[in-house]
This record gives sequence, structure tokens and C-alpha cells, in this order.
Amino acid sequence: MLAASLLSVRPSSSVLDAIVVIVMTTSLNSMSASRDRQYYLHDFNARLYLDQFYGSTKNGHTTITNEASGFIFSTLKSFLQRCPKGEGRLLDMGTGPCLANVIPAARYFNHIYCADLSPKARQELEKWRLGRADAFDWTTFFKFSAVLDQKADEWMTYETNLRQSIRAIWPCDMTEDDPLSPQSIAPVDVVTESFMLGTVANDADDLVKLVHRLSRYLKSGGTMVITESTNASFYQLDGKLLYICQLKESDYLSALEKNGFAQIEVVRASDANVKDDQQVSDIGDDIIIKAIKTG
Repeated sequence: MLAASLLSVRPSSSVLDAIVVIVMTTSLNSMSASRDRQYYLHDFNARLYLDQFYGSTKNGHTTITNEASGFIFSTLKSFLQRCPKGEGRLLDMGTGPCLANVIPAARYFNHIYCADLSPKARQELEKWRLGRADAFDWTTFFKFSAVLDQKADEWMTYETNLRQSIRAIWPCDMTEDDPLSPQSIAPVDVVTESFMLGTVANDADDLVKLVHRLSRYLKSGGTMVITESTNASFYQLDGKLLYICQLKESDYLSALEKNGFAQIEVVRASDANVKDDQQVSDIGDDIIIKAIKTG
């Protein structure tokens, strides 16, 4: 009888909205980079991540042209095309299971090194590099890259070039002073990262330290390219709210300047009227920053 009485009481829509806000706020307040580190180490669903953020592209290369992923891809490709290539060595930190960060580099760099904290993310990369049938299909991005170069019929050579160019897939831990330890690497010509710093930083001061850790792997005069979200606090995956540090564009610029970077260029998705899917995150904007190490 009591249960029936309780079920008959229906809260108003305003009360329901308030409950949602309270639950959401409690969940957001419980998030942290240190908590999520354990998730990425042990429970990260790499394939679901790929399906959620890149699975919509399987119907043809034109589908990403006006999406955030296509905008980021083409901007990154433009930056890499213009930066000094040196010996053709590029390090991508925090690659995740995602090749979209490195496909634009395949035409310009023949020594590409990938690194990520998550074992499951690295396994996805290895599956693709080995040509396994159960690897995620990146055909759409290879075709898009070839189209941008006006070489649409040669897209398969882009795939072959990247397989040959990826020389290593390493573990990394950005909470350590030397994130690649015990692996050592001579300074490279270009260091890239995509949506990694925001998931590791605790605040703007911590971001300065993280950029310093990345810069140790970069030659003087080399290029760093950072792809990040601004004014975000979370993204959703596998029913979980995952932490993003609420950083502004100015925080990233300041972190680069404090670490001796100059000739800084910024491209914003908002300037091209491109937005992320707000159903899976509260990202304010996507930014791609190119900067030169002067020290």
C-alpha cells in the first residue's frame, strides 16, 4: 500500500529538472584526472570510443567535411604540411586508439612514434598496424586525406605509407616527469597531441608542467601542435562521465609561452561554425595550436 502511494506521487517537471541538475553536479564534482587514470589503465573501452566519435564516417569521405573531426583533420594536415620536417620524425603523445591524429602526418613524416597510457588503446593501434581483420576501419580518413591533396585515386598509398611510418607504439604516463620512461628517444622534429592534456591537467598551473614534459622530446626549432577543447568539463563514454579540466584558450597559450614557445598560431572550430556533439560532452570550442620551440 505504501509502495502504491509512493508510485502515485509524480514530481513536477521543475522538480525533476532540479534532481537531474543535482545528480549531474554531484557526478561532475566527483570526477578527477587521478580517478580517470585508473579507468584508462584498466577499463577504457577503446572500440566504443572509436565507434562513438569516429563511427559516423563509414558512409563515405564527404561525411566528415563539415564535422568537427573533418575540420580538425584538415587543419592539422595544413599545419604539418607547413612546419619544418627536419629528419621526418614525429611523436604523437596520447594517441589513444585513434589514427585520425597521425593520418595527416603520413605524407610528410616517415618516422612516426605513438604513445598512450591505455593498454587497450595501444592494442587497437597495433591491430590496425598489423592489418588484422578486426581492426577499426579508417578508410574514410585516408580517402579524405587524399582528396585534400587532390589525389583521390591514390588513397591506398596513404594507408600503406602510414603502416610503414609508424615505428613504435609505446606506453606513456603524463603524470611522470619523463612520460616515456624507460623508453628513450632522441628529440624529434614535431610533437603532437590531441585531447590528452585536458584529461590529465588538474589546473592551469599543472598544464604548464605537462607542456614542459612534452617539450623535452622536441628539438629546438621544432614544432608542437596541440589539439584541445576549451571550457569543457566532461565527456561521456560507456555510461560514464569522464573528466576534462576546464581550461581556456589563454591557458594553453600561456603554458606554451612559459615553456619558451613562440610564433604561435591558433585555429578555432567556432570560427568555421563547426561544433562538437553536445550530447556527449560540454565542449565550448575545439582549438588547434601550432608553436615553435625557441629554447
